[in-house]
Amino acid sequence: TLSRLVHEKIDLSPALAVKVSKVLGRSAESWMAMQANHTLARYQAELAQWTPTRKVTAKGLVAVKGGKPKAKHKAAAKSTAA
Repeated sequence: TLSRLVHEKIDLSPALAVKVSKVLGRSAESWMAMQANHTLARYQAELAQWTPTRKVTAKGLVAVKGGKPKAKHKAAAKSTAA
């Protein structure tokens, strides 16, 4: 299990954090915080390569195409043109 954790095959669970804490020291909370930070960094790296297909604005939901938002609804298109 520890090998799978080290090789990023599994994420640290609270139960495993308690066990790791007992064997290696540090609190289970600190191990969980490290896991949370690692998971967040991994998803932020993935998100950097992601391009949204829709965008929420004050005027509502719009489709994004070619970097320019296009109105999804007629009401939004009219208010954009005004």
